Amino acid sequence: IIKVSDKMDAAVLKTQSTTPFYAFFDTDKYKVGEKLYAAGFPYIISQTTEDYLMSLSEGNITNTKLIETNMDKYMVVSVPMSSGNSGGPIINSYGLLRGMSLGGFDEEYFKKHSEDIAIGGMDVNVMVPGNQLKKWLNYNGIRVDEKDRNIRMNAEEVGEIANQMVSIIICFKDDRWF
Repeated sequence: IIKVSDKMDAAVLKTQSTTPFYAFFDTDKYKVGEKLYAAGFPYIISQTTEDYLMSLSEGNITNTKLIETNMDKYMVVSVPMSSGNSGGPIINSYGLLRGMSLGGFDEEYFKKHSEDIAIGGMDVNVMVPGNQLKKWLNYNGIRVDEKDRNIRMNAEEVGEIANQMVSIIICFKDDRWF
């Protein structure tokens, strides 16, 4: 487990697989309005339906400037996220990794972790941009593959790619998962 930010740690798992599926990074410049998809396992769904299937939500990059707190850099996105999405991939319409979801921040978080930031009482969904993830992975000796944009996909096709990228890992503490 490696610290990614002051809000989140991440685990890098090495597995052996008979399938060739893993994530390719897209290193093209970020653009306002770029369509993104967040893959994950929202807690509310598993608790109310006992279903552990992946969920996919759709949104956009809302601003390309990074929010910098005392320790971290985030990008604001309009992709809906909830508990269970954090740490999951943010994928573009080419099926390539653009970042990692962190979920939402409220105004109190920014007041506590940043100087002179006031966001007017709204919650903000953010991701760790792929270029920040690449730096973190390279620093930890993990090679990252990149791929050029090729064929644009529809949401169902991105969902199939995402389903091959993610797996649910359930962590238990005091007989509860989180």
